[in-house]
Amino acid sequence: MCIRDRIRRAASSVSLNCSEGAYSLKGHERARWHTAMGSAAEVRAILDVALAFELVSSVDPLARDRLDKIVATLFRLTR
Repeated sequence: MCIRDRIRRAASSVSLNCSEGAYSLKGHERARWHTAMGSAAEVRAILDVALAFELVSSVDPLARDRLDKIVATLFRLTR
């Protein structure tokens, strides 16, 4: 799987699991948000790897900041 496909899969998982969590029964919502948090953290890691391997020349700091905020928000929802 190429890095482009991997980041698309992880990024779509964030959105899909957030949506599913918002409409899940009590008890299941946390599991969906936890999965979304893991996928958002995976997107960050993929960007870090792509940068380290020079597959991309830079990562937009605003995008990185938004990912950090998404992970932090999802962390709070899982507690």
